[in-house]
Amino acid sequence: MKKDYAPESSEESFGVSRESHDYYAAHARQWRNRVGLVVFVVVLAFWSYTLFVTPFFDVQSITISGVSQTTQKEIHNRVEKFLSTRRWGIVPRKNIFLLRRSGLVDLFRSDARIATLQVQKNYQSRSLTIIAEERTTAYIFVLPDRAFTIDKEGMTLAQLPLPLSEGTTPLIYDKRLNEGVLGQKIVAENEIVFLNSVTSEFARSVPFINITIGEPSQDAITFVTKEGWGAYFAFTDSASAQLERLKVLLATKIKPEKRKKLEYIDLRFGERVYYK
Repeated sequence: MKKDYAPESSEESFGVSRESHDYYAAHARQWRNRVGLVVFVVVLAFWSYTLFVTPFFDVQSITISGVSQTTQKEIHNRVEKFLSTRRWGIVPRKNIFLLRRSGLVDLFRSDARIATLQVQKNYQSRSLTIIAEERTTAYIFVLPDRAFTIDKEGMTLAQLPLPLSEGTTPLIYDKRLNEGVLGQKIVAENEIVFLNSVTSEFARSVPFINITIGEPSQDAITFVTKEGWGAYFAFTDSASAQLERLKVLLATKIKPEKRKKLEYIDLRFGERVYYK
């Protein structure tokens, strides 16, 4: 009589038990994991070496615009020195991918001569473009023992020794101050706005030599003209209104031939204008 025969499991038909199959599968997974880990470590080591050690991604060129030739050289030297260092002693700043724009901007934040600074990175050419705006000198602020160049915002830009050589930049003498700090505002905001307004308009009609703040009173500003007489303005009154009164007076009552003996014009008392 014929009998049907079937093995208990397919694994046993080939002579492999389930336990053996699970063992080899687990072993294969472990082997794949180890290989994957080795590959990961190799790739990580390769990129770490490329980024942190080799100069392959280093900045190749630096272009600076918007400032004078002298300032360009100074900025270039400071940037080169900055790029030669490492952040936290590990991360190379010269690497175009690891360089932070904010780091370069912060480098010049305390430089009074620089008004604005932008940094552009070109990854393909590994180059930096720095676009800076330089503060320009509007006045020379003179103190008893030193002088500062200042811009139209009243910011001190550079210190100058005394005595000053003759030049075309308007001089400001402040009788209320004895000292100043480089890189800080030395003139109050409302006063520098007043100064800018009067200076631009006043110089068109009457050339002046210098400006004195705090004389003949604390809230006064005096423009000494090349003709030898002074114009007294008040910070507490409108600059445009005082200028208008001055123009009318010079046009109607004090003609050029009479200014030879003129000592001053006082515009500090509203519509009442005094002169001698």
